[in-house]
Amino acid sequence: MIKSCILLLLPLLLFGCIDSTSQQDNSQLDTMKEEAEARTLQQAEENSSMISYDDYQALFKTAVTDLTIENFHLSDSTIGFDVTSIDKDLSFGTREWLTKDGTYYTMEPESTQETLFFENEEQSVLLTITLAYTGNYIGNDMVYYNITSGYDINDHLAATTDIITLSYKNLIVTILQTSSKTADMDITQNAAKELVDFLQKY
Repeated sequence: MIKSCILLLLPLLLFGCIDSTSQQDNSQLDTMKEEAEARTLQQAEENSSMISYDDYQALFKTAVTDLTIENFHLSDSTIGFDVTSIDKDLSFGTREWLTKDGTYYTMEPESTQETLFFENEEQSVLLTITLAYTGNYIGNDMVYYNITSGYDINDHLAATTDIITLSYKNLIVTILQTSSKTADMDITQNAAKELVDFLQKY
């Protein structure tokens, strides 16, 4: 009798364990599926908010005419035909020209680097603002702020520059201040704020 009870209970126990494992597997599969769908949705949102190359060029042209930095005037820009050649090793072997396809062999190479040069009235401070186009979504953030004080370096030399790097969608934006005396961090930060406001309105 005991043997027959055990034999009857054994399939029930096995079925219960198998069913429990099956439910756990299904739950894990559902979680993995939801995570994959969320990643796909996030990727689609990022791709839709990326700036196209044509929009990048239009944004730069608008910056040339509309971007203002307090106490500075636009002295020059790379608007028009301006392409930069580089050592291919410096781009991890990706390209020899800072152009969209990495070459110079098209009729109109598409530069991925455009620059605005702002100077103060005395021409003692230069703000070099570069907008660089990439094919990858990066996000909107400050990604680098150069702090050189407190290190065993030439303080006088280090004090003549200040740099902030921002990311905006798929663009990399650099604000470099070069001063004939000591760079003023407030100037770089104010320029960055003006640029952030400009980009958010575009």
